[in-house]
Amino acid sequence: MEVPGVIHASVGYTGRISQNPVLATYNSVCNGDGNTEAVRIIFDTTIITYERIAQLFFDNPRVPSIYGEQDVQYQVACWAVDDRQMTLAKNAAEAAGKGGVPVYDFRCTNWYDGEENHQNFFGSIKLDGRQVY
Repeated sequence: MEVPGVIHASVGYTGRISQNPVLATYNSVCNGDGNTEAVRIIFDTTIITYERIAQLFFDNPRVPSIYGEQDVQYQVACWAVDDRQMTLAKNAAEAAGKGGVPVYDFRCTNWYDGEENHQNFFGSIKLDGRQVY
C-alpha cells in the first residue's frame, strides 16, 4: 500500500545492543547475531506523522496480537528514535490491542542496510491483490 508522505522504505537489520558493533548481514542475522530483520521508513513530517505511521503498523492485520517467544531475527517490534516516539508507538499498540509488541529505543542500537538483493522485497508482495510498498 502506498502511504502519502512516506519517501522511502528500506530493508535492513537492527536491534543488537553491543559495545562493539559488527556489520550485520543477512547471513549474520540468520546465524543469530542478535539483530532483527527490519524496515526503516523515511517520511515527510509535513505530510504524515510518526503517530500515523505507528497506527498503520499496529492496525495492520499482519501484525499479530498474540505474542509468545519469538526468534529475534523475525520478531514483530517497533523502534522509536526518541521518548516521544516511544510513547506514541506504545499508545498505538495499546489502541490496536497489541500492547505486547515490544517498542525499542533505537538510540541504543545501530542500523545496517540490507544487501541490495533484499531491497526489492516489498515490491514483490501483494496483499489483497494490491502491491505493498
